[in-house]
Amino acid sequence: MDDLELDFWSKERLNTLIEYLRTGIRTADYKDQFELPEIENLSFWLGAAEQCELSGVHDGGAEDVAIELAEAIHAEFGVRDLVKVSNGGIWLGDLAASESRLVMLQLGIKAIVTIASQEVDPLWAQDGIEYHTVVINSCSSQGEHTLLEQLESCTKFLAAHRPALVCCGSGNGPSVVVCAAMLCLESSGAVSAQQALDLVASKRVYVEIDPADMRDLETFCERHHSTLVSPQLKPTPALAPAAMAIAGSKRAALESGLLHRGLRDVNDSNEIPSASSTPPSSLDDHPPDQVVSPPAPPAHKVGKWATAA
Repeated sequence: MDDLELDFWSKERLNTLIEYLRTGIRTADYKDQFELPEIENLSFWLGAAEQCELSGVHDGGAEDVAIELAEAIHAEFGVRDLVKVSNGGIWLGDLAASESRLVMLQLGIKAIVTIASQEVDPLWAQDGIEYHTVVINSCSSQGEHTLLEQLESCTKFLAAHRPALVCCGSGNGPSVVVCAAMLCLESSGAVSAQQALDLVASKRVYVEIDPADMRDLETFCERHHSTLVSPQLKPTPALAPAAMAIAGSKRAALESGLLHRGLRDVNDSNEIPSASSTPPSSLDDHPPDQVVSPPAPPAHKVGKWATAA
């Protein structure tokens, strides 16, 4: 049926479908996953076909049309390999993930970063999606690795365009490094290159990182983390000596526990920690003469990732 060539639907028609799908989508345990209604849920898919005004719905073949629509939509979502890296609006996937117009609109993707060996077509530019394509080879003509040169442009683009999808051929190589670089950049020094890579890797079944890419990531993070500015607590002229002592105790506790707190935030909520984050309220419960020890970080869940030989 020609009506089921979803990539050729008008944006308005696709948006109508997406709004209807949202009434039946079940969110899974993780925020980056959801479940479509089963194909056998005929009443739901009949409603979808009617909402989208598909031909045949009112000609005695409504059930067949509904089932074909359900199968087409399940196929669109089922073959897409993508995960949410952070609640800041960064998704990671393979090249196929960027080829579904329906999926891009469903996720609200506004920009796509593609790392490939050649230029790719901006398939959905007509929908307002911005594209940034990075063409890299394993080595430059001088035998030097080139990904480092691209991390700056990729992170600048991602900082200006959200939500965004970062993809490469497999979704397990250079695109992982770009996502890790973005997490490092937005952590204001609270997350190292290795920690960011572990976080991204934990979202994938496996990742395969070239050692040169890892060195590039470390160099990038070192450049941007050269100065870690701790929060400043400035006493006002009217601040009493006792209050100044309490403020000093809070500041010392915050600085000693900053990194541990940042790691906990990353593991528990997928939010990117910041060096300027608000101090935990528990610091207010300690008297100024009590030594406050930073909490031990929980076991860091590390995804299965391999370094290419």
